[in-house]
Amino acid sequence: MDWNKTKTIFIITFLILDLFLGYQFIQKRNSSQLDVLLEEIIEEQLAANGITYVDIPKEIKKASYVS
Repeated sequence: MDWNKTKTIFIITFLILDLFLGYQFIQKRNSSQLDVLLEEIIEEQLAANGITYVDIPKEIKKASYVS
């Protein structure tokens, strides 16, 4: 088997794979930024409709164990 040809095929294959995975990564990153924008729009729509909600508390309350 010609190892130089095999090596070239592997390099080209992995280069194409890297390009594909890079494209997928950029698409996922852009869609996650879109989710943040949609969340702000939802909050504005809730406020426009007079809907209120309680924020989730940031501190953790300690409770006793149930046995």
